Amino acid sequence: MVHLFSLAVITLAFIYTIESAVFKTPVACSPVKCPGGKPKTCPYGYQKSKDGCDICKCNDPCNPQGKAKLCGPKERCHV
Repeated sequence: MVHLFSLAVITLAFIYTIESAVFKTPVACSPVKCPGGKPKTCPYGYQKSKDGCDICKCNDPCNPQGKAKLCGPKERCHV
């Protein structure tokens, strides 16, 4: 009986480990820090990145002139 209980506990621990590895916890989105305390503005609108965070569509959110930044369709726009 003790061996059966031990086997059940080990099996449940193994299943939990596999499920934990498969289902990753969501990553917290880091805020965009602009110099001088300026608010983040996205004149071209927002889009979702692979990790589910809102990012600006191909523009530098901290660019004081508001000029577009050239980047590829899958490239994350950096400050």
